Parts: sequence; C-alpha cells; structure tokens
Amino acid sequence: MNTITRNIVHPKFEITGLNLDKNNVFPVHIDREQFDQKIDLAKTYLIKEFGAKKGQIVLISTAFWPNYPIWFFACSELGMKFIVTDFPKTVLAMEQMPIMKMVDIILWDLLYPPGYDLPEFENKKINVSFLDSYNPSEIISPIWCEPDDIILIATSSGTTSTPKLIEHTHEFFYKNMKNNADLYNLQENEICWHNKNLQHGAVLGVFFLPTIHRCKSHFHAPFGYLPYEREELLRNASIEAIQDKKIDRIMIFFNQIEWFAEVMDINKKQHDIMAIHYVGNNKSEYINKLVGDFGYTMIPMFGSTETGGPLFYTEITPTNYKNWNVKTFGKASPFFKNITTVDNNLLKVTSYDDTVHYTGDRFEINNDVFTFIGRQDLYRINGKNVYSHFLNAVIENVTGLKREFDFDTVFDSDNECWYIRTTEELDLEDLHKKMDPHIDDQYYGIRKQIVGPRERFTIEGWKFSPAMVRLAVTKGTSAIDRY
Repeated sequence: MNTITRNIVHPKFEITGLNLDKNNVFPVHIDREQFDQKIDLAKTYLIKEFGAKKGQIVLISTAFWPNYPIWFFACSELGMKFIVTDFPKTVLAMEQMPIMKMVDIILWDLLYPPGYDLPEFENKKINVSFLDSYNPSEIISPIWCEPDDIILIATSSGTTSTPKLIEHTHEFFYKNMKNNADLYNLQENEICWHNKNLQHGAVLGVFFLPTIHRCKSHFHAPFGYLPYEREELLRNASIEAIQDKKIDRIMIFFNQIEWFAEVMDINKKQHDIMAIHYVGNNKSEYINKLVGDFGYTMIPMFGSTETGGPLFYTEITPTNYKNWNVKTFGKASPFFKNITTVDNNLLKVTSYDDTVHYTGDRFEINNDVFTFIGRQDLYRINGKNVYSHFLNAVIENVTGLKREFDFDTVFDSDNECWYIRTTEELDLEDLHKKMDPHIDDQYYGIRKQIVGPRERFTIEGWKFSPAMVRLAVTKGTSAIDRY
C-alpha cells in the first residue's frame, strides 16, 4: 500500500543522533532492529496509556534523533496527522494559529516553548524520553493508516495574507518520496545528514522520506533550538562530524546557509563529494567557497506548502558554478503534471491528480529553466521568513490598535527592515518593549515610523500603497515623520 510506514525505510537503516546532556554533546546510535522495537513500544504506549485513535492530531517537537523518527512512524502507522510548526512558539503565536487548538498530543524531549503551557494543552504533552524504561506487559502494534488518510496539516497564506489549511495524504508523500529519491539519484551507501524535523514544511517530502527510503546511514544534529553556549556546543559538534564522518548529502535552511559556509574549514576537509540541498537565499560567495574551493555540489530547493516539492531541480557543480544566477532553480520536476507561468509570470502548478495551485511566486522560463523574479507577500531577513500578518497581530495585541485603520506595517526588501504607518504617534521604544516577550526583535523590529492618516498613503483614495510609505521614509530625516 502507498502509505508512510516503517516499511518504506531502508532495510539496513541506522541512525546516529547528537544529543545534549547538560553541557555535554554525545552520540546515540540505533540499528534497524532497535528502531523497529522502539516504534512498537511507542505505539503500545500511545494506545494503552494515552488512548490513541486514528485521525488524532499530533504536534511533534522532539529535538533529538532517534526520538523523532521513532515517534513519527509510530504516529504515522496509527493514522495520526502531524502539524507543521516553526520553533519556538510563544503563547501569542499559538493563539494566531487556530489549528493549534485542534492538537490532541504534543511530543517533546529537550524542551518545549512557552506556548505549550496553555491550559488546554495540560494533559496532552508527552515527554518521550521515558521510552527507554517503558516495559509493557504486551506489545500492541497495529497499522491503521490508509493511502487516502491525511498525514500532514500546515497553514499557508498562499497569494493572500490570510492563513489557510493545507492537507496532504499518505499517498501524496509516498509518490513524492519515490520521485525525489529518483530525482536526486540517491544511492544506498550515501551517508545523509539531517538537522530539521517538522519545523519546516519542506523537510518531510523533500529530504527526510526520500533519503531514509533509499539510503541506509543517517546522522542528525539539532539546529536553532537552544540559546548561546549550548547551541554553540551542538553546532560545533555538528560541523566536526559532518567533515569527520564524510557526509555525502545534507539539507540546510535559510540562515543555516550562511553559518554552514562560514564554518566549513578547507583545512579540515575530509572528503571530496557532498551534495548540499538548500532552502533559502544563496550568495555567490557561498557558492564560490563550497562549490569552487571544496568541490561540492549545491542543489537549490523550491516548493510550497500547497504543492510539496521540490518544484524544480538543478545542480551547481564545479563545472558550472562560475557566475551562477542564484535565482535559477532549474527544470520542472517530473512529479508534477505541468508547471508554467500565467498572468505576469505567476507560477501555475498542476499536480499529478490535476489539482491546480498558484503559489504567488513569479518566474521567468528560458529553455525550460525556471528563474525566480519575485513574490509580493513573502519577505526575508538574513534568509529567515518574516510575515506581516504575524507582526500586525502582535502590535494589535499589545497596543489595542487596529491594523489597516490605526496602523499599517510595511517591509523594505532592499534594506530588509520594517516601517510602520500610524494615525497617531507611537513611542517605538515602548512598543518594542511590549512586543519583546512575543516576537524576535532581530526580525520584527520597526526601524522607522511615519505618522499620518491612511488616506494619505492610498491610490485613488482606497488602495493602500506600501511603496508610498517607503518613499516617505526615504525622504524623511528622522525616525518619525508627519504627513
């Protein structure tokens, strides 16, 4: 059956995960036999102790491997649904995602963010670290999932700023897994490195499933969970192991690209072959180092929550890397029936089941090669996605003001910063203090304020123009200008 169970995993599957105990990083290794045993234990616990039922919704926030794949397959085989969620989550962030109210089970190990302390989650949390000492009187391990069951739930704004629910089935990911394993030409003896779980929508079908299906050896190190020294310990251990273990294939995301390019040391290079899949903004300097100096291959990934991915495929190699256009993503993946552009280069994706998606992205096509040229409602700061609807929700919460009436937020893509238009003057320093418990000031700090009625920044008196606010800022000389 086309379902996501342990049967899709390589028969000689083995995992080494970097874990953290106080301030010591140590590896945890399990083989295929132990992996299967622990999945059965996890399923037994879920059914006997937690009353698990098919169709329940799971939020999996395990930081470490093998915890993540063990519990992923335990829940998947029971026909449960996973929610894609960034990490960490504040209470306010959780409240902006109605889907979180549907959660039946929260799985965690290292820590869980403050948002999980909401009263409605009190009896839904499971610290999975107990599994090594769990000794049930009998093992219960049914397979409840079916091909048309939903396995993944995510939210996406698509071409609007209003979040919508996206669902994908077991069969969808099974087919996507098979396609991508072939697309990447994955080999059994490749050693694959993982550093994300379900904190990003691209992980499951783009890298996790195809690699564990086709390749037998896997490593994992958490990235971006901990502050300061403890995070640095994991990152240092991670980069050392990537080079020492002669990793063949890795996937990195957004700000990880900069980190990875900077910390890779040519003097510690252990092997000549590595495929670096990445999601986010690449730079010529990273390509010149990792491809030109190291001789590795970089593979840009592009997709969307609605379509899955990758939508395209190309490889940046030592033979073609010079003067590479970092916005080039390659030719359409054969997983999709058709990918083209319509209406001012808007991307149109037709899935294998004839479902049509408009992702909100704009591309140029030249000799069947797709090159990204822009998107209006997705912004990035230092490679990290930022969202105006989330910033607006925080400001509304802490001030009582109403977006699109009392204020508007505007993003400046050239300078990667936020501006705010307000009807009445706000104390930005005080606003940032109020926002601080709920939001990362590094990515959502407001640089300048423009004070004036909304009508002053509209086209023909009704359509708000962010460009007019940006223009007003460039004309101004102080942090606050009145119009």
